[in-house]
Amino acid sequence: MNLVKYITNYFSSKNRIFLVCILTIHVIFSYYFISKQYITYDEPSYIEYSKRWLHGKPERVEALDDSKTPVISIVWLPRIVQQIIQPNLKQTDFGKKDQEQGRYMMIIFSLLLLIYFYKFLQLLKIKYWLPVFLFIIIDPLLIAYSVLINSDLLSGLVLLAIIYHLYQYLFFKKRSHFIYSCIWLATGLVTKLSFVFFIPVFWLIIFVVHKKIDWRKFLLFVLLILLVVNTWFYFKNTCLPLGQFQFSSNTFKLVQQFLHFLHWLPLPLPENYIYSIDLLQYHAQLGGSYNNTYPGVYILNKFSLTNNFWYYYLVAAWYKFPISILFLITTGLFAFLYRFKKNIQKYWIIIISIVYYLLVLSCFNKFQIGIRHLLIVLPLMYILIAVLLNYLVQTKFKWGIAILWLFMFFSVAKYYPNLIPYTNELVTNKAKVYEKLMDTSIDYGQSKLDASNFLQQNTDFKTLTETPQTGKYLVSMQQLVLHQMYKDTSYNWLIKNYEPIGMYKYVYLQFKIDALKR
Repeated sequence: MNLVKYITNYFSSKNRIFLVCILTIHVIFSYYFISKQYITYDEPSYIEYSKRWLHGKPERVEALDDSKTPVISIVWLPRIVQQIIQPNLKQTDFGKKDQEQGRYMMIIFSLLLLIYFYKFLQLLKIKYWLPVFLFIIIDPLLIAYSVLINSDLLSGLVLLAIIYHLYQYLFFKKRSHFIYSCIWLATGLVTKLSFVFFIPVFWLIIFVVHKKIDWRKFLLFVLLILLVVNTWFYFKNTCLPLGQFQFSSNTFKLVQQFLHFLHWLPLPLPENYIYSIDLLQYHAQLGGSYNNTYPGVYILNKFSLTNNFWYYYLVAAWYKFPISILFLITTGLFAFLYRFKKNIQKYWIIIISIVYYLLVLSCFNKFQIGIRHLLIVLPLMYILIAVLLNYLVQTKFKWGIAILWLFMFFSVAKYYPNLIPYTNELVTNKAKVYEKLMDTSIDYGQSKLDASNFLQQNTDFKTLTETPQTGKYLVSMQQLVLHQMYKDTSYNWLIKNYEPIGMYKYVYLQFKIDALKR
Protein backbone atom coordinates (compact mmCIF):
# COMPACT_ATOMS: atom_id res chain seq x y z
CA MET A 1 0.00 0.00 0.00
CA ASN A 2 2.84 2.37 0.81
CA LEU A 3 4.39 1.73 -2.63
CA VAL A 4 1.07 2.40 -4.36
CA LYS A 5 0.65 5.60 -2.34
CA TYR A 6 4.19 6.72 -3.22
CA ILE A 7 3.63 6.10 -6.94
CA THR A 8 0.29 7.91 -6.82
CA ASN A 9 1.82 10.91 -5.07
CA TYR A 10 4.76 10.95 -7.45
CA PHE A 11 2.56 11.09 -10.53
CA SER A 12 0.22 13.66 -9.02
CA SER A 13 2.55 16.25 -10.54
CA LYS A 14 1.73 17.07 -14.16
CA ASN A 15 5.39 17.91 -14.78
CA ARG A 16 6.52 14.46 -13.72
CA ILE A 17 3.94 12.82 -15.98
CA PHE A 18 5.25 14.83 -18.92
CA LEU A 19 8.82 13.93 -18.00
CA VAL A 20 8.06 10.21 -17.85
CA CYS A 21 6.31 10.44 -21.23
CA ILE A 22 9.38 12.14 -22.73
CA LEU A 23 11.72 9.53 -21.26
CA THR A 24 9.49 6.80 -22.66
CA ILE A 25 9.54 8.35 -26.14
CA HIS A 26 13.33 8.62 -25.93
CA VAL A 27 13.61 4.92 -25.03
CA ILE A 28 11.34 3.94 -27.95
CA PHE A 29 13.38 6.01 -30.43
CA SER A 30 16.61 4.53 -29.06
CA TYR A 31 15.41 0.92 -29.09
CA TYR A 32 14.32 1.15 -32.71
CA PHE A 33 17.58 2.87 -33.65
CA ILE A 34 19.58 0.00 -32.10
CA SER A 35 17.70 -2.57 -34.16
CA LYS A 36 18.63 -0.78 -37.38
CA GLN A 37 22.31 0.12 -36.80
CA TYR A 38 25.37 -2.06 -37.22
CA ILE A 39 28.23 -1.88 -34.72
CA THR A 40 30.44 1.18 -35.30
CA TYR A 41 34.24 1.29 -35.55
CA ASP A 42 35.00 2.19 -31.91
CA GLU A 43 32.49 0.01 -30.09
CA PRO A 44 34.39 -3.33 -30.23
CA SER A 45 37.50 -1.79 -28.62
CA TYR A 46 35.39 -0.09 -25.92
CA ILE A 47 33.55 -3.28 -25.03
CA GLU A 48 36.68 -5.44 -25.13
CA TYR A 49 38.56 -3.08 -22.82
CA SER A 50 35.65 -3.05 -20.37
CA LYS A 51 35.58 -6.85 -20.51
CA ARG A 52 39.23 -7.05 -19.49
CA TRP A 53 38.58 -4.43 -16.79
CA LEU A 54 35.78 -6.56 -15.33
CA HIS A 55 38.29 -9.40 -15.12
CA GLY A 56 40.58 -7.17 -13.07
CA LYS A 57 42.93 -6.33 -15.94
CA PRO A 58 42.77 -2.57 -16.64
CA GLU A 59 46.10 -2.48 -18.53
CA ARG A 60 46.29 -0.80 -21.95
CA VAL A 61 47.39 -3.67 -24.20
CA GLU A 62 46.10 -2.43 -27.57
CA ALA A 63 46.78 0.85 -29.36
CA LEU A 64 43.07 1.75 -29.30
CA ASP A 65 42.99 1.31 -25.52
CA ASP A 66 44.49 4.80 -25.12
CA SER A 67 41.09 6.50 -24.71
CA LYS A 68 38.93 3.66 -23.44
CA THR A 69 37.06 3.87 -20.14
CA PRO A 70 35.78 1.32 -17.62
CA VAL A 71 32.79 3.56 -16.81
CA ILE A 72 30.80 2.00 -19.66
CA SER A 73 31.26 -1.53 -18.26
CA ILE A 74 27.55 -1.60 -17.44
CA VAL A 75 27.17 -2.79 -21.05
CA TRP A 76 28.16 -6.27 -19.87
CA LEU A 77 25.26 -6.55 -17.43
CA PRO A 78 22.97 -8.54 -19.79
CA ARG A 79 25.72 -11.07 -20.49
CA ILE A 80 26.60 -11.34 -16.78
CA VAL A 81 22.95 -12.10 -15.93
CA GLN A 82 22.74 -14.66 -18.73
CA GLN A 83 25.96 -16.29 -17.57
CA ILE A 84 24.63 -16.59 -14.02
CA ILE A 85 21.44 -18.24 -15.29
CA GLN A 86 23.33 -20.43 -17.79
CA PRO A 87 26.89 -20.99 -16.44
CA ASN A 88 27.93 -22.96 -19.55
CA LEU A 89 26.74 -20.32 -22.02
CA LYS A 90 29.19 -19.63 -24.85
CA GLN A 91 28.68 -17.22 -27.72
CA THR A 92 30.03 -18.08 -31.17
CA ASP A 93 29.28 -14.80 -32.95
CA PHE A 94 32.55 -12.99 -32.05
CA GLY A 95 30.77 -10.86 -29.46
CA LYS A 96 28.17 -9.36 -31.80
CA LYS A 97 25.23 -10.20 -29.54
CA ASP A 98 27.06 -8.88 -26.46
CA GLN A 99 27.66 -5.60 -28.24
CA GLU A 100 24.05 -5.27 -29.36
CA GLN A 101 22.74 -6.03 -25.86
CA GLY A 102 25.28 -3.63 -24.36
CA ARG A 103 23.82 -0.79 -26.41
CA TYR A 104 20.54 -1.12 -24.52
CA MET A 105 22.43 -0.52 -21.30
CA MET A 106 23.85 2.74 -22.67
CA ILE A 107 20.32 4.13 -22.67
CA ILE A 108 20.65 4.30 -18.87
CA PHE A 109 23.24 7.06 -19.26
CA SER A 110 21.07 9.06 -21.66
CA LEU A 111 18.07 8.73 -19.32
CA LEU A 112 20.23 9.96 -16.45
CA LEU A 113 21.32 12.87 -18.64
CA LEU A 114 17.70 13.83 -19.35
CA ILE A 115 16.81 13.61 -15.65
CA TYR A 116 19.77 15.82 -14.70
CA PHE A 117 18.74 18.19 -17.47
CA TYR A 118 15.22 18.42 -16.02
CA LYS A 119 16.56 18.97 -12.50
CA PHE A 120 18.86 21.73 -13.77
CA LEU A 121 15.93 23.51 -15.47
CA GLN A 122 14.00 23.34 -12.21
CA LEU A 123 17.00 24.76 -10.36
CA LEU A 124 17.11 27.69 -12.80
CA LYS A 125 13.33 28.16 -12.37
CA ILE A 126 12.56 27.52 -16.04
CA LYS A 127 8.78 27.45 -15.88
CA TYR A 128 8.10 26.39 -19.47
CA TRP A 129 10.55 23.52 -19.76
CA LEU A 130 8.56 21.27 -22.06
CA PRO A 131 9.42 23.06 -25.38
CA VAL A 132 13.15 22.41 -25.03
CA PHE A 133 12.49 18.73 -24.31
CA LEU A 134 10.46 18.49 -27.52
CA PHE A 135 13.58 19.64 -29.36
CA ILE A 136 16.07 17.57 -27.42
CA ILE A 137 14.27 14.23 -27.87
CA ILE A 138 14.43 14.55 -31.67
CA ASP A 139 18.00 15.85 -31.78
CA PRO A 140 19.81 13.55 -34.26
CA LEU A 141 23.09 13.64 -32.35
CA LEU A 142 21.49 12.73 -29.04
CA ILE A 143 19.37 9.92 -30.51
CA ALA A 144 22.29 8.42 -32.45
CA TYR A 145 24.91 8.59 -29.70
CA SER A 146 22.64 7.76 -26.78
CA VAL A 147 23.08 4.06 -27.56
CA LEU A 148 26.58 3.79 -28.99
CA ILE A 149 29.13 2.15 -26.72
CA ASN A 150 31.63 4.98 -26.34
CA SER A 151 32.35 7.89 -24.01
CA ASP A 152 30.99 10.86 -25.99
CA LEU A 153 27.44 11.26 -24.67
CA LEU A 154 28.60 9.99 -21.29
CA SER A 155 31.01 12.94 -21.18
CA GLY A 156 28.07 15.29 -21.78
CA LEU A 157 26.28 13.74 -18.80
CA VAL A 158 29.38 14.14 -16.60
CA LEU A 159 29.92 17.82 -17.45
CA LEU A 160 26.22 18.58 -16.99
CA ALA A 161 26.27 16.89 -13.57
CA ILE A 162 29.42 18.76 -12.51
CA ILE A 163 27.92 22.14 -13.37
CA TYR A 164 24.56 21.26 -11.80
CA HIS A 165 26.17 20.37 -8.47
CA LEU A 166 28.44 23.42 -8.65
CA TYR A 167 25.33 25.60 -8.97
CA GLN A 168 23.80 23.89 -5.94
CA TYR A 169 26.97 24.40 -3.93
CA LEU A 170 27.83 27.96 -4.96
CA PHE A 171 24.43 29.62 -5.22
CA PHE A 172 22.23 27.54 -2.92
CA LYS A 173 24.85 26.91 -0.21
CA LYS A 174 24.41 23.13 -0.26
CA ARG A 175 27.83 21.95 0.88
CA SER A 176 27.29 18.27 0.12
CA HIS A 177 27.05 19.17 -3.57
CA PHE A 178 30.71 20.18 -3.54
CA ILE A 179 31.52 16.53 -2.84
CA TYR A 180 29.11 15.39 -5.56
CA SER A 181 30.72 17.73 -8.10
CA CYS A 182 34.19 16.42 -7.15
CA ILE A 183 33.07 12.80 -7.56
CA TRP A 184 31.56 13.58 -10.97
CA LEU A 185 34.74 15.38 -12.05
CA ALA A 186 36.84 12.42 -10.93
CA THR A 187 34.53 10.14 -12.91
CA GLY A 188 35.02 12.50 -15.85
CA LEU A 189 38.78 12.04 -15.60
CA VAL A 190 38.23 8.30 -15.97
CA THR A 191 35.65 8.79 -18.73
CA LYS A 192 37.55 11.20 -20.98
CA LEU A 193 41.01 12.61 -20.41
CA SER A 194 39.96 16.05 -21.67
CA PHE A 195 38.44 16.59 -18.21
CA VAL A 196 42.01 17.19 -17.02
CA PHE A 197 41.72 20.55 -18.77
CA PHE A 198 38.56 21.34 -16.82
CA ILE A 199 40.20 21.21 -13.38
CA PRO A 200 41.55 24.82 -13.60
CA VAL A 201 38.12 26.05 -14.74
CA PHE A 202 36.46 24.21 -11.86
CA TRP A 203 38.58 26.08 -9.31
CA LEU A 204 38.43 29.37 -11.19
CA ILE A 205 34.62 29.25 -10.95
CA ILE A 206 34.79 28.61 -7.20
CA PHE A 207 37.36 31.39 -6.74
CA VAL A 208 35.25 33.94 -8.66
CA VAL A 209 32.19 33.22 -6.51
CA HIS A 210 33.89 32.89 -3.11
CA LYS A 211 36.74 35.36 -3.76
CA LYS A 212 39.13 32.85 -2.20
CA ILE A 213 40.23 29.22 -2.19
CA ASP A 214 39.37 27.19 0.88
CA TRP A 215 42.48 25.01 1.19
CA ARG A 216 40.64 22.41 3.24
CA LYS A 217 38.20 21.99 0.38
CA PHE A 218 41.04 21.89 -2.11
CA LEU A 219 42.67 19.10 -0.09
CA LEU A 220 39.32 17.26 0.02
CA PHE A 221 39.08 17.71 -3.76
CA VAL A 222 42.53 16.17 -4.31
CA LEU A 223 41.78 13.25 -1.99
CA LEU A 224 38.43 12.54 -3.69
CA ILE A 225 40.00 12.70 -7.15
CA LEU A 226 42.76 10.29 -6.15
CA LEU A 227 40.35 7.97 -4.37
CA VAL A 228 37.85 7.76 -7.24
CA VAL A 229 40.42 7.41 -10.03
CA ASN A 230 42.39 4.77 -8.12
CA THR A 231 39.23 2.88 -7.22
CA TRP A 232 38.19 2.68 -10.89
CA PHE A 233 41.55 1.05 -11.64
CA TYR A 234 41.72 -1.16 -8.54
CA PHE A 235 44.67 0.85 -7.11
CA LYS A 236 46.80 -1.24 -9.48
CA ASN A 237 50.46 -0.16 -9.44
CA THR A 238 49.59 3.12 -7.75
CA CYS A 239 52.53 5.13 -6.43
CA LEU A 240 55.14 3.74 -8.83
CA PRO A 241 58.25 5.97 -8.87
CA LEU A 242 58.52 8.39 -11.80
CA GLY A 243 61.78 6.80 -12.91
CA GLN A 244 60.21 3.37 -13.46
CA PHE A 245 57.85 4.47 -16.24
CA GLN A 246 58.69 3.58 -19.84
CA PHE A 247 56.97 6.36 -21.75
CA SER A 248 56.29 6.40 -25.50
CA SER A 249 55.53 10.06 -26.20
CA ASN A 250 58.24 12.70 -26.52
CA THR A 251 56.26 14.96 -24.18
CA PHE A 252 56.33 12.52 -21.27
CA LYS A 253 59.92 11.52 -21.97
CA LEU A 254 61.00 15.17 -21.78
CA VAL A 255 59.11 15.68 -18.51
CA GLN A 256 60.72 12.56 -17.09
CA GLN A 257 64.20 13.73 -18.16
CA PHE A 258 63.63 17.25 -16.84
CA LEU A 259 62.58 15.83 -13.46
CA HIS A 260 65.30 13.16 -13.36
CA PHE A 261 66.30 14.30 -9.88
CA LEU A 262 62.81 13.21 -8.74
CA HIS A 263 63.06 9.70 -10.23
CA TRP A 264 62.23 8.32 -6.78
CA LEU A 265 58.97 10.32 -6.54
CA PRO A 266 55.89 8.03 -6.26
CA LEU A 267 53.03 9.09 -8.55
CA PRO A 268 49.70 8.70 -6.69
CA LEU A 269 47.77 7.49 -9.74
CA PRO A 270 47.38 4.01 -11.28
CA GLU A 271 50.11 3.07 -13.71
CA ASN A 272 47.75 2.34 -16.60
CA TYR A 273 45.93 5.67 -16.16
CA ILE A 274 49.21 7.56 -16.61
CA TYR A 275 50.09 5.35 -19.57
CA SER A 276 46.74 6.13 -21.20
CA ILE A 277 47.61 9.86 -21.26
CA ASP A 278 51.06 9.01 -22.58
CA LEU A 279 49.57 6.83 -25.34
CA LEU A 280 47.23 9.61 -26.46
CA GLN A 281 50.18 12.00 -26.67
CA TYR A 282 52.17 9.39 -28.60
CA HIS A 283 49.42 8.80 -31.15
CA ALA A 284 48.99 12.57 -31.60
CA GLN A 285 52.74 12.77 -32.12
CA LEU A 286 52.64 10.08 -34.84
CA GLY A 287 49.94 11.90 -36.79
CA GLY A 288 47.17 10.49 -38.91
CA SER A 289 47.76 7.38 -41.02
CA TYR A 290 46.34 3.97 -41.86
CA ASN A 291 48.57 2.48 -39.15
CA ASN A 292 47.62 4.94 -36.39
CA THR A 293 44.50 5.15 -34.25
CA TYR A 294 43.08 8.00 -36.33
CA PRO A 295 43.34 8.82 -40.07
CA GLY A 296 44.00 12.56 -39.78
CA VAL A 297 41.82 15.67 -39.79
CA TYR A 298 39.58 16.55 -42.75
CA ILE A 299 37.19 19.45 -43.27
CA LEU A 300 36.05 21.51 -46.29
CA ASN A 301 38.26 19.52 -48.69
CA LYS A 302 41.31 20.36 -46.58
CA PHE A 303 43.23 17.80 -44.60
CA SER A 304 46.13 17.53 -42.17
CA LEU A 305 47.90 14.47 -40.81
CA THR A 306 49.70 16.33 -38.03
CA ASN A 307 47.70 19.44 -37.09
CA ASN A 308 44.15 20.51 -36.38
CA PHE A 309 41.85 23.19 -37.79
CA TRP A 310 40.59 25.85 -35.37
CA TYR A 311 37.30 26.07 -37.30
CA TYR A 312 36.69 22.30 -37.51
CA TYR A 313 33.86 22.09 -34.97
CA LEU A 314 32.26 25.35 -36.13
CA VAL A 315 31.98 23.96 -39.66
CA ALA A 316 30.85 20.55 -38.42
CA ALA A 317 28.12 22.15 -36.28
CA TRP A 318 27.07 24.40 -39.17
CA TYR A 319 26.22 21.35 -41.28
CA LYS A 320 25.33 18.78 -38.59
CA PHE A 321 23.12 20.76 -36.20
CA PRO A 322 19.50 21.04 -37.36
CA ILE A 323 18.77 24.48 -38.80
CA SER A 324 16.16 25.08 -36.09
CA ILE A 325 18.86 24.62 -33.44
CA LEU A 326 21.27 26.89 -35.32
CA PHE A 327 18.53 29.53 -35.44
CA LEU A 328 17.85 29.24 -31.71
CA ILE A 329 21.57 29.41 -30.89
CA THR A 330 21.99 32.53 -33.04
CA THR A 331 18.86 34.16 -31.61
CA GLY A 332 19.98 33.27 -28.12
CA LEU A 333 23.37 34.86 -28.71
CA PHE A 334 21.78 38.17 -29.74
CA ALA A 335 19.32 37.99 -26.82
CA PHE A 336 22.20 37.31 -24.44
CA LEU A 337 24.17 40.32 -25.71
CA TYR A 338 21.05 42.51 -25.51
CA ARG A 339 20.68 41.76 -21.79
CA PHE A 340 24.33 41.02 -21.19
CA LYS A 341 24.65 42.19 -17.57
CA LYS A 342 21.61 40.28 -16.34
CA ASN A 343 22.38 37.08 -18.27
CA ILE A 344 26.08 36.95 -17.47
CA GLN A 345 25.34 37.12 -13.74
CA LYS A 346 23.00 34.14 -13.88
CA TYR A 347 24.47 31.89 -16.55
CA TRP A 348 28.18 32.72 -16.70
CA ILE A 349 29.25 29.34 -15.30
CA ILE A 350 27.43 27.51 -18.09
CA ILE A 351 28.76 29.91 -20.72
CA ILE A 352 32.38 29.78 -19.58
CA SER A 353 32.26 25.95 -19.51
CA ILE A 354 30.95 25.81 -23.09
CA VAL A 355 33.38 28.42 -24.43
CA TYR A 356 36.33 26.85 -22.64
CA TYR A 357 35.68 23.39 -24.06
CA LEU A 358 35.10 24.80 -27.56
CA LEU A 359 38.50 26.51 -27.34
CA VAL A 360 40.23 23.38 -26.05
CA LEU A 361 38.67 21.17 -28.73
CA SER A 362 39.28 23.67 -31.52
CA CYS A 363 42.83 24.73 -30.69
CA PHE A 364 44.48 21.85 -28.82
CA ASN A 365 42.73 18.67 -29.94
CA LYS A 366 44.59 16.87 -32.72
CA PHE A 367 41.99 14.11 -32.83
CA GLN A 368 39.34 16.14 -34.67
CA ILE A 369 37.52 13.18 -36.14
CA GLY A 370 33.84 13.88 -35.61
CA ILE A 371 31.02 16.11 -34.42
CA ARG A 372 30.50 13.62 -31.58
CA HIS A 373 33.16 15.41 -29.53
CA LEU A 374 30.75 18.35 -29.15
CA LEU A 375 28.39 16.11 -27.19
CA ILE A 376 30.39 17.08 -24.11
CA VAL A 377 28.89 20.61 -24.27
CA LEU A 378 25.63 19.95 -26.13
CA PRO A 379 23.51 19.41 -22.96
CA LEU A 380 24.76 22.74 -21.55
CA MET A 381 23.95 24.43 -24.85
CA TYR A 382 20.42 23.07 -24.56
CA ILE A 383 20.17 24.59 -21.08
CA LEU A 384 20.73 28.03 -22.64
CA ILE A 385 18.26 27.19 -25.43
CA ALA A 386 15.73 26.33 -22.70
CA VAL A 387 16.22 29.80 -21.19
CA LEU A 388 15.49 31.37 -24.58
CA LEU A 389 12.44 29.19 -25.24
CA ASN A 390 11.08 29.92 -21.78
CA TYR A 391 11.06 33.60 -22.74
CA LEU A 392 9.79 33.16 -26.30
CA VAL A 393 6.86 30.95 -25.31
CA GLN A 394 5.47 33.89 -23.36
CA THR A 395 5.56 36.17 -26.40
CA LYS A 396 3.89 36.30 -29.80
CA PHE A 397 6.74 34.15 -31.15
CA LYS A 398 5.37 31.02 -29.46
CA TRP A 399 3.88 29.92 -32.80
CA GLY A 400 7.30 30.38 -34.33
CA ILE A 401 8.61 27.77 -31.87
CA ALA A 402 6.06 25.29 -33.24
CA ILE A 403 7.22 26.03 -36.80
CA LEU A 404 10.87 25.54 -35.84
CA TRP A 405 10.04 22.23 -34.16
CA LEU A 406 8.06 20.95 -37.15
CA PHE A 407 10.88 21.94 -39.51
CA MET A 408 13.39 20.08 -37.33
CA PHE A 409 11.08 17.06 -37.02
CA PHE A 410 10.72 16.60 -40.77
CA SER A 411 14.42 17.30 -41.33
CA VAL A 412 15.40 14.53 -38.90
CA ALA A 413 12.59 12.16 -39.94
CA LYS A 414 14.00 12.01 -43.49
CA TYR A 415 17.13 10.34 -42.07
CA TYR A 416 15.74 8.28 -39.20
CA PRO A 417 16.98 5.70 -38.29
CA ASN A 418 20.15 6.52 -40.30
CA LEU A 419 20.96 9.48 -38.07
CA ILE A 420 24.75 9.27 -37.82
CA PRO A 421 25.24 10.76 -41.33
CA TYR A 422 22.53 13.40 -40.77
CA THR A 423 23.25 16.81 -42.27
CA ASN A 424 20.91 19.78 -42.38
CA GLU A 425 19.47 21.56 -45.41
CA LEU A 426 22.58 23.71 -45.82
CA VAL A 427 24.08 20.66 -47.54
CA THR A 428 21.95 20.88 -50.67
CA ASN A 429 23.64 18.02 -52.51
CA LYS A 430 23.96 15.11 -50.09
CA ALA A 431 26.06 13.17 -52.58
CA LYS A 432 28.74 15.85 -52.23
CA VAL A 433 28.69 16.02 -48.44
CA TYR A 434 32.20 14.54 -48.37
CA GLU A 435 33.48 17.81 -49.84
CA LYS A 436 32.42 19.55 -46.61
CA LEU A 437 33.00 17.00 -43.86
CA MET A 438 33.46 13.28 -43.42
CA ASP A 439 35.12 11.06 -40.77
CA THR A 440 32.83 9.72 -38.02
CA SER A 441 30.46 12.65 -38.55
CA ILE A 442 29.16 10.77 -41.61
CA ASP A 443 30.64 7.28 -41.66
CA TYR A 444 31.26 5.62 -38.29
CA GLY A 445 31.15 2.15 -39.83
CA GLN A 446 27.43 1.91 -39.06
CA SER A 447 26.47 0.93 -42.62
CA LYS A 448 29.32 -1.45 -43.42
CA LEU A 449 27.22 -4.61 -43.03
CA ASP A 450 24.32 -3.04 -44.97
CA ALA A 451 26.68 -2.26 -47.85
CA SER A 452 27.96 -5.84 -47.86
CA ASN A 453 24.39 -7.16 -47.95
CA PHE A 454 23.52 -4.70 -50.73
CA LEU A 455 26.38 -6.01 -52.90
CA GLN A 456 25.28 -9.59 -52.29
CA GLN A 457 21.68 -8.83 -53.24
CA ASN A 458 22.55 -6.57 -56.19
CA THR A 459 25.16 -8.52 -58.10
CA ASP A 460 25.28 -5.92 -60.88
CA PHE A 461 27.04 -3.58 -58.40
CA LYS A 462 30.67 -4.01 -57.38
CA THR A 463 33.32 -2.27 -55.32
CA LEU A 464 35.56 0.34 -56.88
CA THR A 465 38.69 -0.75 -58.75
CA GLU A 466 41.82 1.21 -59.54
CA THR A 467 41.59 0.21 -63.19
CA PRO A 468 38.87 2.10 -65.14
CA GLN A 469 36.03 -0.24 -66.04
CA THR A 470 32.41 0.08 -67.08
CA GLY A 471 29.67 -1.14 -64.77
CA LYS A 472 27.89 -0.19 -61.56
CA TYR A 473 29.82 0.72 -58.42
CA LEU A 474 29.02 1.15 -54.74
CA VAL A 475 31.65 3.52 -53.36
CA SER A 476 32.30 4.58 -49.77
CA MET A 477 32.64 8.36 -49.43
CA GLN A 478 35.04 7.76 -46.54
CA GLN A 479 37.21 5.69 -48.88
CA LEU A 480 37.35 8.56 -51.39
CA VAL A 481 38.37 11.05 -48.70
CA LEU A 482 41.09 8.77 -47.31
CA HIS A 483 42.56 8.35 -50.79
CA GLN A 484 42.64 12.12 -51.12
CA MET A 485 44.24 12.58 -47.68
CA TYR A 486 47.00 10.09 -48.45
CA LYS A 487 47.49 11.49 -51.98
CA ASP A 488 46.38 8.29 -53.64
CA THR A 489 45.08 9.17 -57.13
CA SER A 490 43.98 5.68 -58.15
CA TYR A 491 40.26 6.58 -57.90
CA ASN A 492 40.50 9.87 -59.77
CA TRP A 493 39.32 8.24 -62.98
CA LEU A 494 35.89 7.88 -61.38
CA ILE A 495 35.58 10.97 -59.19
CA LYS A 496 36.84 13.50 -61.72
CA ASN A 497 34.83 12.19 -64.68
CA TYR A 498 31.51 10.85 -63.42
CA GLU A 499 28.62 11.89 -61.20
CA PRO A 500 26.83 9.49 -58.83
CA ILE A 501 23.36 8.28 -59.79
CA GLY A 502 22.27 7.71 -56.21
CA MET A 503 23.18 7.17 -52.56
CA TYR A 504 22.91 4.29 -50.14
CA LYS A 505 22.39 4.93 -46.43
CA TYR A 506 23.74 8.48 -46.95
CA VAL A 507 27.25 7.00 -46.77
CA TYR A 508 27.82 5.19 -50.07
CA LEU A 509 27.64 6.60 -53.60
CA GLN A 510 26.21 4.66 -56.52
CA PHE A 511 27.79 5.06 -59.93
CA LYS A 512 26.81 3.70 -63.34
CA ILE A 513 29.57 3.81 -65.97
CA ASP A 514 28.23 2.94 -69.44
CA ALA A 515 31.26 4.14 -71.35
CA LEU A 516 34.74 5.20 -70.31
CA LYS A 517 35.78 8.78 -70.93
CA ARG A 518 39.12 9.41 -72.53
